[in-house]
Amino acid sequence: MATSGRYEIIRELGHGAMGIVYLGKDPKINREVALKCLRPHILEAHESAGRRFQQEILALGRLIHPNIVTIFDVWEDPVSGSTYIVMEYVEGISLAELLKEKRSLSLSDVVNIGIQICEGLDFAHSREVIHRDIKPGNILLSRDLSVAKITDFGIARLDDLGMTQTDRLTGTPQYMSPEQCRGEHLDGRSDLFAVGALLYELLTREKAFRGDSITSVMHQVLTQMPYAPYLIDDDIPEGLSAVVMQALEKAPDARFAKGMDMADALETTMESTSTGTFSLTRTKPGSMDKTETLSTASLDAVADAKGAGFWGYQTLLFPSIVLVSLGALFIFWMRSPSSVTKVVTDPIEVPFEVPSSEDESSSAGKAVLKEKKAPEQKKRIKKVSVKPRPIAPNPIKPLTLAEETLHAEPPGVDFEPVMTGEVVFATTPSGAEILINGDLVGKSPVSINLPAGPYELLVSKKGYHALEATIDVPSGEKIPINLQLLEEEAP
Repeated sequence: MATSGRYEIIRELGHGAMGIVYLGKDPKINREVALKCLRPHILEAHESAGRRFQQEILALGRLIHPNIVTIFDVWEDPVSGSTYIVMEYVEGISLAELLKEKRSLSLSDVVNIGIQICEGLDFAHSREVIHRDIKPGNILLSRDLSVAKITDFGIARLDDLGMTQTDRLTGTPQYMSPEQCRGEHLDGRSDLFAVGALLYELLTREKAFRGDSITSVMHQVLTQMPYAPYLIDDDIPEGLSAVVMQALEKAPDARFAKGMDMADALETTMESTSTGTFSLTRTKPGSMDKTETLSTASLDAVADAKGAGFWGYQTLLFPSIVLVSLGALFIFWMRSPSSVTKVVTDPIEVPFEVPSSEDESSSAGKAVLKEKKAPEQKKRIKKVSVKPRPIAPNPIKPLTLAEETLHAEPPGVDFEPVMTGEVVFATTPSGAEILINGDLVGKSPVSINLPAGPYELLVSKKGYHALEATIDVPSGEKIPINLQLLEEEAP
């Protein structure tokens, strides 16, 4: 069995562009642990990465809470040069895995998970630690789903350390707050916005903010409000829906002030929340598509983003660069909302259809109800609030790179061929290292064929800010990815 220091390495649990997590064992006390290893080449290429890693240690070392993964030890392996953090091992499943497996949840399970996340964040915020990357992959659950723990505080900004980096934007777009998208100063309310987006997804089986590219998702975060969950699924109590929507308010002052405030609000909904189970795969009749397009004005959203430091798995890093993908720049034009139209009637059953993206150009500023044959089950509408929600025209195609598992089939068994796509990476300046799922595939410019699916991309060059993102490889297509890297400032 492999060892690192006094710890035995049992198997790999997961990996990201900047590191690997192993299941290990401390033989002195016969305890299973999680060993988080930072890839050595990251430290060699980027001196600040080691400081961010130490930042994670300092942050986690003082966060002892039932809903936060505990840190036990840290050291550098003198043989490999790798640095390890020894953490509490949570035997169970992440929320990301739960969503991927389309597991069924009760409403009380969702609320209980939300309460525990809020309590853990409240504790961290009281110690001036902001997580910055709350997402399903960073929430670990016990096997019976009764305990939720927050992991990966590594990208946290510690104000008392004075180690902020104003040229970086960190997070995962679907869960980033508007102020985080703009690269502004963050406080705990930004994390609570992410909790709202996470609970929205658990309740509706849809992301609150969706798009065909990173930029279009961030544009929605900045300018649009999603439909209230109870309008998408009438099994969701309006009180619970209201808590989620308050967490998703654009203005921080309109959200919950503290994690415990949101936890208390969620606990109040428990009193009236059914314990019935609903499936994460169920599609209810009348489920709404969120793509209405409305009227005029312009916004340079995200273009001048500036943010703070980062470290974590599957995070998005924008070091104030200009990212050119499929010929589109990180500059947006949006349309200003016209007045909100509300339709309030007595409860009636109405077969209705929200216009798709193909209808948007002809239906700007209006909600279009089309007559059609009533389905077997009809959505009962009590109140419809149609809010103008502009979207970015001609959104960028998603860039993406996930792992395919190939299984050998016996002779005579039909199988589907693996579909691949070609990705061509180019950078200015050239010669940047291109890592896919943590593996070096070459230096730019480089072309690579990959099975269709999502991948983690890390682009790094000494003397320049690194770029980390998730990209998507479509099958049968050739996708150019052109990156303009920003030179690091002299110390």
